[in-house]
Amino acid sequence: ADDYISNAMAIYGISIIVFLIIFMVWCNKTTKNLSESGYRPEKSSGWAVGSFFIPFGNVFFIFGTFKDLLTGLGKFFPVINSERQKSMKIWWIISVIGGIFYNVSDTTITEDTNIDEIMTAAGFEIAAALVIVVGLVFGVKAFKQLRDDTKTV
Repeated sequence: ADDYISNAMAIYGISIIVFLIIFMVWCNKTTKNLSESGYRPEKSSGWAVGSFFIPFGNVFFIFGTFKDLLTGLGKFFPVINSERQKSMKIWWIISVIGGIFYNVSDTTITEDTNIDEIMTAAGFEIAAALVIVVGLVFGVKAFKQLRDDTKTV
């Protein structure tokens, strides 16, 4: 069972790192493209990527950058209206809450923890994982809708 959990956590960690790298590249390229197209983003492409590496503040800075990018994209693609931005905000909030919930539940276990506390923490981790899955499903749906609406022939 421990090997299974270790492997699952390794896959989870690797997938998060890959997703973050892809997301940072997208933020960088989108900021550069918007700047070249005439829209003036609030932050430069370097700041869009650098904001990922600021402890605690990164949650808010990344959200601000993402909101700015959606606003810029909305100027060139009228289908990106406030309703699309609202779904992206909900995705981001659910994902952040799930991640925080998961990390907090994971830190409650120490060497002196008894079985009841371990079971309670496991229950919180399962709930947090479900919140993260809901966030991912919501995010995939929102991004797919955004992709479909911004396709050009």
